[in-house]
Amino acid sequence: MFHCLRRVYVEDTERRPRELLAKRAPVLVFEPSSGRVLEEAPSFEAFLDRRGGRWERLLLEWDESGTKRVLFVDRFSRLRVQAALWKAVLEETSSENLAWLHETANKDERLKANPLGFSFNHARGPSRPARLDRGEAAEAAASVPPIEVPLRPDAIGFEYLLASFLGERRGPYRDAFLRKIELFSWEQILQEFGVIRAQVINGLYNDINLLLPEGHKIDPSEDVEYQIPNNRYLSWLLDENLDYDNIDYVRCNYDLSIFATLYDNWIRYRAPVGRTPEEEVSLDNLSWITDAIQRGEWELLFDKNLQRNFGCVYVDNAMLPKANQVWTGLLYREHNEGGDRVRRRLQLKARLVATHAQERA
Repeated sequence: MFHCLRRVYVEDTERRPRELLAKRAPVLVFEPSSGRVLEEAPSFEAFLDRRGGRWERLLLEWDESGTKRVLFVDRFSRLRVQAALWKAVLEETSSENLAWLHETANKDERLKANPLGFSFNHARGPSRPARLDRGEAAEAAASVPPIEVPLRPDAIGFEYLLASFLGERRGPYRDAFLRKIELFSWEQILQEFGVIRAQVINGLYNDINLLLPEGHKIDPSEDVEYQIPNNRYLSWLLDENLDYDNIDYVRCNYDLSIFATLYDNWIRYRAPVGRTPEEEVSLDNLSWITDAIQRGEWELLFDKNLQRNFGCVYVDNAMLPKANQVWTGLLYREHNEGGDRVRRRLQLKARLVATHAQERA
């Protein structure tokens, strides 16, 4: 599935999920959250005719709707939608470059299309999308004009902002990029809370005091559950508002050092034979990450990941359905090797600068 805008996806109609198999229309507009088909059309051309031949404003309306929308179209029309987006946002839009972008996006989907992946396992047909024909991609790119409605930097994919930030740190997309890093950093730390929660529950009736700092240990001879609400390092286990999507609540109500302490103590406790607890926690800890998040040091967090030189951590977890991990991996490699070939392919058009400046004014 191709991530087009923030909440808009495009997919081949032959790969529609099982709940839509009864729908025979070649074009479907699907809202996964409600399970409703919002629109059907006999062809992509008919779909366009209903909108005077242009469909960009509809995509932008979907993006602002607050819910995910998936446009199911035939294979060739899917390529056209991709090409229209790339022509709208990228400086380099030669047929060769657009064919490369199509091929890379297809490769990313193929590598993710397995029973443990995020998509396709509930779809009809083969488990992997067909290999892309570069000639077909080039033909699709030549047959479609770019999206003419200006797009906001926050609405487009992370890969484009990443390429532009690597090319020009103080450029016009800096703020938009760092806003993405802020969001992803919070999402990732909340994912880590799930790991910590599992380990705390594992040890709750065993050796939980190994994870708790002095002054906050529990009395194992007393009722453990009774002690949880009054323990600063355990009370969060019972907080119904603590949720992966509730970032603002966590930001306002929790000191992240609580979770870093629990995680780092767990790392010390599980240190393997031959390595001291101090050595183990120096290799794997949350303290510096949670400190940076609470101080708002988004560029530091990004730079530390870039130095790690093992691909982009910000396209993991919740970002998997939206991110092209092949692209971001290539961007990291090119940057760390001093190249700019891939980065040039993804440089943003200057037209987005005006849009961003207007938003800030």
